[in-house]
Amino acid sequence: MLIKLWCCKSDSTVTEQNRETFLPSRGDDTSKKGQSPSSSSRLHSRNKKHEKTDVMEPDYSNKTTTLGSSYSSAGGILLDDDRDRSNDGKKTSEKRVMISTPSSSTAAVTSSSAVVGTKVILNETSTPPPTSAARCIVSGCWQDLMEDEVRSFSSDHDDTSNHDPQSTIDASHHSMVKQISHVIRKSSMDMTVHSTSSAANLRQSNLSKASSIKIGSFYSDESAKQAQIRRKEYKHYNHIFTENLEKDDQELQDKIVDWSSRHQTLQKLRSVHHIISSHGLYKEQDLQQDILKGLKRREWLESLVALDPRRQIHLYFTEVARAGGPLQDPLTKAPVSIIRGFRRASSFSVWRPTSLDAIQLMMTGKATGKGLEVKGKSAKYGRLSGLIPFIQIHQDLHKNVGKLGLSREGRIHVYYQNDDMRCRALKLFMNVIRDMVSLPIFLPNDSSRDLNQEYRWEVSDYGIYRLNKSGFGLDISERVFYQACVMEQDITRTGDLETGRPSEPNFQSMNFESTRKYNGIGPRTVVLQLDDDEPLKPQTFVVAYEENNSVTPVASDFDCFTVGTRGVTFDQPIASEQVELMKWMIESIDKVLTTQKKNASWASHWFNVLDQPDHRKKIDMPRFGFGDPKSYEMMAGAVTRFAHNKNGAVRHGAECFNYKFPQDIDDKLLVISDSGFIDDTNRPFKYMTPSELQEFMLNQIDDGYIFPLNPKWIVADQGWKRVYDKMMSCQDESTKTSLESWYPRESGVRELIELVYSKHPEGFQDLSGEKLEGTEALDLMKQKLRRRAILRRVVIKIRTARMLASSASS
Repeated sequence: MLIKLWCCKSDSTVTEQNRETFLPSRGDDTSKKGQSPSSSSRLHSRNKKHEKTDVMEPDYSNKTTTLGSSYSSAGGILLDDDRDRSNDGKKTSEKRVMISTPSSSTAAVTSSSAVVGTKVILNETSTPPPTSAARCIVSGCWQDLMEDEVRSFSSDHDDTSNHDPQSTIDASHHSMVKQISHVIRKSSMDMTVHSTSSAANLRQSNLSKASSIKIGSFYSDESAKQAQIRRKEYKHYNHIFTENLEKDDQELQDKIVDWSSRHQTLQKLRSVHHIISSHGLYKEQDLQQDILKGLKRREWLESLVALDPRRQIHLYFTEVARAGGPLQDPLTKAPVSIIRGFRRASSFSVWRPTSLDAIQLMMTGKATGKGLEVKGKSAKYGRLSGLIPFIQIHQDLHKNVGKLGLSREGRIHVYYQNDDMRCRALKLFMNVIRDMVSLPIFLPNDSSRDLNQEYRWEVSDYGIYRLNKSGFGLDISERVFYQACVMEQDITRTGDLETGRPSEPNFQSMNFESTRKYNGIGPRTVVLQLDDDEPLKPQTFVVAYEENNSVTPVASDFDCFTVGTRGVTFDQPIASEQVELMKWMIESIDKVLTTQKKNASWASHWFNVLDQPDHRKKIDMPRFGFGDPKSYEMMAGAVTRFAHNKNGAVRHGAECFNYKFPQDIDDKLLVISDSGFIDDTNRPFKYMTPSELQEFMLNQIDDGYIFPLNPKWIVADQGWKRVYDKMMSCQDESTKTSLESWYPRESGVRELIELVYSKHPEGFQDLSGEKLEGTEALDLMKQKLRRRAILRRVVIKIRTARMLASSASS
């Protein structure tokens, strides 16, 4: 360990603005809201006292350093102490002690109330630094607690000019550790006594006021006039007591804020004390380099954690819970009050997890989450791992099948990495168009046509248009694109181009539907070529979003199952047409459970339900799904927030309100909880099985949480009826109000749930062995329904044409 002590005169000046960088984070000091008058006056006087102060510039010539205000605010410790001053307030001298010791943090201890004085700077050696880096700045409210200790320490080392620095290493280090240890012990005791006595004094004051109230006793022999006078006295004193009580409660809240700030600073002091007392020596010449490495490493880790979509989901729904509902402005992050630990408002959410590769791509900004309009499946591994390949087929026998459903009016936007690739693609597309238009036109009534002849593929507009607003793009017919990039190319996948997905023509058709339809709201689905050599290479086309004048590949997003809240009341009921849709779903589930087949999956059973003629009034699904107004606004705010963050982790509403296409519950779910410590760590998330999630929810109900459940889970999936029953038995008025919003008593939904469950207590038994991931079963079911509808329209048209032909001939 190297300790250098010296005296110096400073010649530079620190303004009031620079002074603020040294101040500790104390609750709401930055906004000046919620700050007690006493703490505000002390802070103002202290800032005024140190309005103009000299600072010594760091000297790097001898490979040692003292860090200024910017570094101290990032990782230093500042201890204020009164200097010896003359009557005119001018400073005399200052002292600095530099200590280097292995740590990932840095600390600067100043023995002057003028910000810069005796300093202790800590840093690391080649040894890996501790993960819990000490980082704090002590000033302001700590001056009255520490000035005696720092003054004592300063007086012990006033005369440094007659001592050799090498001869005072051990003594100075031992003294510094002793001083900081003593400060921590005294501060902890003083803070505990102060907070306890303050609360006790306030409560005692309230009790004294309460005992002084003359409520009066009304005896049977008192006149009505005397009783009336006493009642007026009671109301008067009761009003005075209420006002005083509110004032005292505000003072108590301000003291709690001040106590919490001191507690946080004390914890950081303890970390620094541990670092100073438990680490070894440092080489002087490595000090500056190690400090910079430690700071960069720490900043990088903090920025990386902040980009994790799971953490961003946790922060958003925490803000929602503490706001009591949807945020007025989802793009503005609510300030986290220091008193939040004393509030009961909290939240947790359950999600269908995405892959780690997709999370990494969203964190680094290389991809954004997809919406419900994108049906293609993401690659499990390989070069495109986490992304969604646009060409979902890789077998030649599926080429002709994939042509079905392509529209002659359909257009597609294709983007490239640079203009050179776009120009090369444009030439190749033009060659394909020349070949297509050279083919003869198919005439249905031509009896002399050759069945082996290849006919022209009908296209409404063969034109190709450049797109420059969001990148290097082309607007082209989807049939021309398919002919050039699929029919005339080798679509097999080998090596790092494999995706781990089967060749599926249905998903290929759904990809074209997503690029064909755009209503002008939200991002537009386009295609992006990732290869830099072959502009028409089918294996490297990926689905992307054109949004905010840029094109970004899409990855699988987080599908929300439900959101649990505590302290939030859902007092606006679900729309009546949605209640009727929910009742229809429960009745349909009853039919499925009555006629279920052991060798068929849930998706195939529900496909048969939707394939039946439906005479109900059609209900259009809102953009973010069904649900009560407050839940809908919460999810809409989440979509807005994550679209602004550009990772698009949340794109649609929760599965608990999916009354049209209820799905299977996944084998693994992601739980993100505001309460933390759900997996014996400080991480706010954990992956759980459905049974583990049910136990977690049962415990959360005991803690006052409430959450909506899809009726399909209750009557068709095992274990969820127990969670539903416990939630329905809650006597809390807020819980009852929320349940009335989700399951209106007068609608008969609750009775219908009980009836179906009593008939089929075992729920749905899936013995088919067919287990599809995520929304795959739902997407395939929807595609089959679309094809069934198309075939029905074709049959009707053919029958109509035959009838007209027969009537004309007769």
